[in-house]
Amino acid sequence: MKQPLQLNTRLVIFILLLVGLQIINAQTDIQNDTLTEVSAKTKKRRFKIGISPVSVIAPISVNKNKSYSKGIQYSFGSSIKAFLAMTLNDKHRITIGPGFSFIYGNIHDIKSMGDYESMFLNTIHLYFGYDYKLSDKFYIGLQGAVGYLNYQNFGDDNFIDQGTAYSIIPGIKYRIGRKLYITFDLEYRIERLEIDAPIINGRDLSKNQLLLPTLGIALF
Repeated sequence: MKQPLQLNTRLVIFILLLVGLQIINAQTDIQNDTLTEVSAKTKKRRFKIGISPVSVIAPISVNKNKSYSKGIQYSFGSSIKAFLAMTLNDKHRITIGPGFSFIYGNIHDIKSMGDYESMFLNTIHLYFGYDYKLSDKFYIGLQGAVGYLNYQNFGDDNFIDQGTAYSIIPGIKYRIGRKLYITFDLEYRIERLEIDAPIINGRDLSKNQLLLPTLGIALF
């Protein structure tokens, strides 16, 4: 375990990146709308910049009795993503982009986690994925992600456990407006923590698994 760090400057840079991407996207849309003599086929951009500004996560611990999260009761979380989508043809597109997520939880087993009251998990990810168009309104997709994570444990003494997250994320998108989608993802995440501790009764503190059902919206 490591001592608490100051506010992660990478998070500030990430938020500024999201704002910049949306400004660029808005300016591009304005320019496209003023080109009245361009054909519809030309207007359809091969590359699009999008954002998923809000989502709700309902975390579920997997195999918790043998992993890091044995003493944690996860409550809720949220995430934000930005992405570049490249349309390959009418049915297929690929995406890549950064994301940030956070999850809150309470410590219900002091013997397992130490003398802490609550925890805050934040992760910075890089996503890459593929979408298939089922109809004008429905897309199905699959994403992979790798991320840097912090478990911040709060109590009389605050500590941070750091590590790496690897995810596979099937999902669906339903279009409800010209650029507005409702999204549902089911993320399976494997976490590898930088903890040097013995395995006791089959419990490995350096490993964790989470299932993260996520409902959100996307604009692109």
